[in-house]
Amino acid sequence: MHTGRILFLAAVSILLPLGTAQAQENDAELDGLKKEMKQVRQELQEMRLLLSELAEMDRQRAQLLTRTLEGRMAASAGKRDREVTPPSLPEAPPPETKGSNDRGERAERGNKRGGTPPAIGTGAGVVTGRVKFPSNEPVAYVYVENVAGGSVSGEAVTIEQVRKQFSPTWAVIPKGTTVTFPNMDNVYHNVFSRSAGNAFDLGLYSSSEPAKSHTFVNPGPVEVYCNIHPRMASHLLVVPNKLFAKVKADGTYELKNVPSGKRKIVAWAPGSSLGVQWVELSPSGSAEADFSLESKSEAHKNKLGRPYGSYP
Repeated sequence: MHTGRILFLAAVSILLPLGTAQAQENDAELDGLKKEMKQVRQELQEMRLLLSELAEMDRQRAQLLTRTLEGRMAASAGKRDREVTPPSLPEAPPPETKGSNDRGERAERGNKRGGTPPAIGTGAGVVTGRVKFPSNEPVAYVYVENVAGGSVSGEAVTIEQVRKQFSPTWAVIPKGTTVTFPNMDNVYHNVFSRSAGNAFDLGLYSSSEPAKSHTFVNPGPVEVYCNIHPRMASHLLVVPNKLFAKVKADGTYELKNVPSGKRKIVAWAPGSSLGVQWVELSPSGSAEADFSLESKSEAHKNKLGRPYGSYP
């Protein structure tokens, strides 16, 4: 009896370590499978993003082809019309404008070198005030929104994509300015904006391809991002006319030659929400408008309006 019990205990003592070792080996294999599954999911997510970019490029190519065909058809129709319609008197050639390649604060000077002057008549006044904006903001501007102003022609600004950042990170430009976005990195970028009135998508391109551009024809703030790298951001202000001014170091500003009437005054800083004030300006009079700007959230979505994935 005792001998059988002793043999049973001996067998258990031998089999128990074997079972423990087998369990540990199974756990190790399970951990390895989990890591492989995690890597596969990440690779699939990156592949889906790349396929989405390729599909977007195909869509843009199709649109370009359609526009090209429509343009050729319209040109052909116009040629036939000219064969039966007497030519009209030639129009005067547009005035020449100088191009620029300024950056940041220098970009706003382009508004002083071309375009139609704002509708300023007799009785123009002055708007002054103070702007309080976050200390981490590099600059702030104030402008008059509801005064007519013409678009410039031939103005050019360059914003580089370098070290997975935009350079410069902000610019003030007159409407009608063309901004070029060269890729200086050895990775792909996709510059886009979902800002109302100035939305665009330049598609995926590398440093070995020609730089792509966009012309900004509508005034207002524009947030520019990369669809691959969520940390890339550049903030543009497209001014509608010549009635804008940089806020001074003490927070004050002065807008001269503002037409009398009810005027919409807007304050802007690159990473802050807009400030808006309405003033009533009497002929040859003055008005005041103060602002307190608050920082916006840095979080944003991709060009499809979805959260960014795990792509680096």
